[in-house]
Amino acid sequence: MLKSNPMRKIFIYLKFARIFNCLLTAILVTFSFAMVHHWNLKDVLLSILIFVAGTAFANISNDIRDFKIDLVAHPERPLVRGEISHKEAFFMSIVLSSIVLISAYVLGKRVFLFILTLYIFTLIYNFFLKKHHLWGNLAVAAISSATFLIAGVITGNFRPLIFPFVLSFVFQLYREILKDLHDLEGDKLGGYRTLPLIKGEKLTIILSQILLFALIILTLIPAIFRIYGKVYFFITLFFVDIPLILVGLRIREGIEKKKLKKILDLIKVPIMFVLVAIYLGG
Repeated sequence: MLKSNPMRKIFIYLKFARIFNCLLTAILVTFSFAMVHHWNLKDVLLSILIFVAGTAFANISNDIRDFKIDLVAHPERPLVRGEISHKEAFFMSIVLSSIVLISAYVLGKRVFLFILTLYIFTLIYNFFLKKHHLWGNLAVAAISSATFLIAGVITGNFRPLIFPFVLSFVFQLYREILKDLHDLEGDKLGGYRTLPLIKGEKLTIILSQILLFALIILTLIPAIFRIYGKVYFFITLFFVDIPLILVGLRIREGIEKKKLKKILDLIKVPIMFVLVAIYLGG
């Protein structure tokens, strides 16, 4: 059926790579260059290609690694459903990693070393750190947030990118801990030592609330110290902080797995408003 319908196969490939996450990554890379006002077309387009391919590679290699766990935690994924074979998945990961490293090499030594470091840490996470609760969460938060730094690596101007990086790091750490709650049953079968399995769900929820509080305070600091203008304050207050507070209240007493999955997807939206606020208020 799939062979006779090429468009459906392409759709499955895009779903496998998490196309929505890839598009978000492209936006983050573009934001990075906007913050340093560097619009060299070669630098921007190759950087987008590097991080979009890198995001797809990380997702695919993660699915290959977690196949048995996803049978329980994510039965909807193409590899689990048999819509994509392990051979196809492995081939895609090779092609994507080649695109990442070749494109980084074209952009020069500094970019290549930066991307190579992220590539190696992604592999270390997928095959080693993922099994060890907070270390794995910290690794994912750092790797994901490094997207903001690419324009700084190219131009040498990191100053406008430090706050977005720190904010993203705290947000990603918060989201990773919520994902551990969602993947609890699958991680248990896989022998993973995630925070909910080691310390319990209640303590994990408490930690998530602490991180959420830290994230909200962090969004307010630029407004308090007048680093960004009033536009930043109003956007973050109404489109970021209030929605995140509502999420925190919803999770505080525990939440069903299906509803938590929806929250994990929805909380990506407020963090995008932060970027709009930073750009307009800066």
